[in-house]
Amino acid sequence: MNKAALSEKTNDELFAMYRSEQDENDRRLIRQELTMRYVYIVKAIAYQMRDMYIGFAQQEDIINEGVLEIMKGIDRYDPERDNKFDTFISRRIRGMVIDLMRKNDWMPRNFH
Repeated sequence: MNKAALSEKTNDELFAMYRSEQDENDRRLIRQELTMRYVYIVKAIAYQMRDMYIGFAQQEDIINEGVLEIMKGIDRYDPERDNKFDTFISRRIRGMVIDLMRKNDWMPRNFH
């Protein structure tokens, strides 16, 4: 499997291929292609939520964590349960930012 063939596929086709693929190297390539297609969501959320995390993290750190969250989300996504991957992953990334904020905050949650 080559990257040029993957770039011609739709996101839904890639998810179907990812779920059915047995070869770990091909799964890795498909996951990488899907991750790159959804990085824009991480960047948008990192920009939108920058006021929340600016005291403890930089935008690049949040983007890196978001990319890792996309890779985890690809494995956990169930198209039968969730409507769109965009919605699913944006919720997970927002939750990841909030979790990082809580982890790095020294005040208790009920104080805020």
